Amino acid sequence: MANFIHKTAKIGNNVKIRNNVSIWEKVQIGDNVSIGCNVVIHPYAYIGDNVTIEDNSVLGKRVTLAKTTKEDEVKKAKGVSAGRKQLIIRSGATIKANVIILEGTIIGDDSFVGDGSFIREEVTLGNKVLIGSHVVVEQRTTIGSDTKIEAGSYITAYSTIEDNVFIGPRVSTSNDKWMGRTEKRFQHRYGVTVKAGARVGLNAII
Repeated sequence: MANFIHKTAKIGNNVKIRNNVSIWEKVQIGDNVSIGCNVVIHPYAYIGDNVTIEDNSVLGKRVTLAKTTKEDEVKKAKGVSAGRKQLIIRSGATIKANVIILEGTIIGDDSFVGDGSFIREEVTLGNKVLIGSHVVVEQRTTIGSDTKIEAGSYITAYSTIEDNVFIGPRVSTSNDKWMGRTEKRFQHRYGVTVKAGARVGLNAII
């Protein structure tokens, strides 16, 4: 199938683009980038040099929230701009197949995001971060350089995971003080903090 590349997109040298790829307005792609089949790169995304993006990944997807989500009301109250926020994927990063990354996120140099992972908006990954397969990282989380998060883990919103941390498979974190979609639940805006060099084992719950 044919590719779609918006006329305002800027594509670097030696970029390999497979079939059925969509690259939208104001996207910037550096040199020596490889893009697999069925990839969608949403407006304003920045892709650095030597990045690999595998099949069926969606990058820079816009944030949409359920009608029952109180966070939408919080954003309106604070006057947050309705404009797009740029996704940045820095040089040497690898984005495996079936990955979804939302707008406003930064993926550091030489980082790796495993198959089927989901990274929400305004997440920051340092350099050489490894995100395993089927990991979920919720919004406004910071993950430090040289950190490894193994397959199937869930990192709750507003968390801070510092440098050189190891998080084992299927680790679960939570920041809900009360169960259910209540007003009280949404008063809590802090995730977990995992300090530099920490090790969290298989199936741990924080």
